[in-house]
Amino acid sequence: MKWLDKFNLTATEKKGFIVLAVLIFVALLVRIAVLFYPNNPELKQSRLLDDLEQWEVNKRESLRVQHRFNPNTVSDEFIDSLKISAYAKKNWRNYLAKNRLFKEPEDVLKIYGMDTLWYEVNKDSIYITEKLPAKESVLRVELFEFDPNQVTPTDLKKLGFPDWVANRLLNYRKSGGMFKKPKDLLNLYDFPADLYEEIEDYIKIAPIKAEKEIEKIAVSVNINSADSVELLSIVGVGPTFASRIIAYRNRLGGYYKTEQLKEIYGIDDQKYQDLLPQIFVGAQNVKTININTATFKVLLHHPYLNYEQVKVIVNYREMFKEIKSIDDLKNLEGITAKDVERLKPYLRVE
Repeated sequence: MKWLDKFNLTATEKKGFIVLAVLIFVALLVRIAVLFYPNNPELKQSRLLDDLEQWEVNKRESLRVQHRFNPNTVSDEFIDSLKISAYAKKNWRNYLAKNRLFKEPEDVLKIYGMDTLWYEVNKDSIYITEKLPAKESVLRVELFEFDPNQVTPTDLKKLGFPDWVANRLLNYRKSGGMFKKPKDLLNLYDFPADLYEEIEDYIKIAPIKAEKEIEKIAVSVNINSADSVELLSIVGVGPTFASRIIAYRNRLGGYYKTEQLKEIYGIDDQKYQDLLPQIFVGAQNVKTININTATFKVLLHHPYLNYEQVKVIVNYREMFKEIKSIDDLKNLEGITAKDVERLKPYLRVE
């Protein structure tokens, strides 16, 4: 750096000047990195846990066999289609080739190389119909007439319903759902088609008394202030939907229109129309967030903002000190006019 010679600096002073310049340059780089990549350990940990939980859910679902099966009579093609190791598939085929039988569902774990997670996911779909000694405990299917609106968990098991299917049916009833015709069972998520074919002729649905429905529907509930007990008085709302309505209300900061219920998992247009005559939104003000002081975590908690949008807002705030109007958000990358309109009831500028 010959240009430093003009300042008549000593060798030591020159080195000190260069070190200082490098430190200033590094500090500027760190500052820029902080602006564009917010450092939030809690957020990173939360996202990591969410990702791990979702990965586990996806992993279990990928292993699931979508219909019942008898491990003693399955074909080679069926075994090859399973998400288990090639070693386990080979041993399963060898087991059957030796005319050996599985007496109980858990006996499939005797197959060398069998994945225990695969068994846990599918154990309720395994059924065995061979005649075995009376002392043996196996799942035996017994077909008889039943009403899906009234059938008990015990009878569902006798009919051959896997536990995961029976639980979905019972939860649907608890949430206020009704089966009006046999094929309504197929509206349950992933209901096994082969199971429906077996039980179709045995499904007998009793007529629903309209006058009782009219009596029940004569309620008007403020979804902005109702507790779980009040929500359960709404026809079509069971414990699951009541908890979802309250949880989503807390995340939002309150409802400003009844249509927001359609944003809750499980409430489609038809479900919403069934609930609409029984609900209203009270005059209570929703909880608002100061867009200029709210932390990254607080903003990200709101369901109307995603990670990228929050990052853009925080970076803009860092660069220009404050946001003067909620409408200014429309000028930020990744935030549309539609996003701003539905956010307006929940944001304030101070």
